[in-house]
Amino acid sequence: MKLAQFMKRTSFGRMVPADGGASDPELAEVRLTPDEYDDMWQQIRSAERATQEAMHNADAREKAAWKEANRQLRDYKQKIDATAERKVAMARDEQEKAEQKANKAEAEKEGLADALEKQKNLNNNLKRIARERANAARGLTPKKDHSGYVVIYSVQHKQKYRIEYDFNEWRKEHPFENENEYVAYENKVADTWRSVLQTPYDASLPFNQVKDDIWDDLMNEVLYMIGVRETHSASHNGEYRTWTQEDENGTEREVCGLYKWSFKANYKSGLWEMDLYHTKSLRVPMEYRPVNQHKKRD
Repeated sequence: MKLAQFMKRTSFGRMVPADGGASDPELAEVRLTPDEYDDMWQQIRSAERATQEAMHNADAREKAAWKEANRQLRDYKQKIDATAERKVAMARDEQEKAEQKANKAEAEKEGLADALEKQKNLNNNLKRIARERANAARGLTPKKDHSGYVVIYSVQHKQKYRIEYDFNEWRKEHPFENENEYVAYENKVADTWRSVLQTPYDASLPFNQVKDDIWDDLMNEVLYMIGVRETHSASHNGEYRTWTQEDENGTEREVCGLYKWSFKANYKSGLWEMDLYHTKSLRVPMEYRPVNQHKKRD
């Protein structure tokens, strides 16, 4: 079998065998036999086929990997979408339930409000009828328009009260007293008035049902009409004090003030009454006086 020849070029340009073979540094060309040439090309073609097959397999694996990745991504997206849709549906159901509850509650609230308004109207009608009957029974006219309040009597009252001093205040009022005489308070007595005010509300009604109505009547008109110009707050009920107001000339003058009160059910008259404790006497117009007193005057 003839082997490949390794040739080098001489200085005259002639090709001669290279002494070092394939590793000769002056190697210029390699001369193959037909068999070696065919074998080399078979190896090259085999390598090319292997390379192409490897590339094809790599492409196939890449496509398969992308396909699998896309499938997994699609499945995951479908799963996420399904979960999201389920959550959205659940949230929508919860919202609908909440709206139904809110609508039901609103309807119940409106129903209760209507019932309360009807009850208030009924109570107001009953109180109006009771006031008109009380006015008619006492001869107060016109029975539909009269407030129903009358002052039964007024009587003088001695109101005991205490004034507390600090030392400086005491010294101002007692400039020449020995300081050993200092006392932190002084008991006093004021000339005041106690009056009984009869209301138009039946004594058989619980006080809580008529209290607000009585106070509305008192503060809107009644107290002013009988001469009361100032009223203590409920938290200070029972604490004696006086009030002043400016008259038309700008002068401060003491006015009648209500400093104490209490309510009682008078079962003899059948009506609620109010004890008034006030600083000055009342000025009671005829319409706020009992009818029987009118007859006595006649």
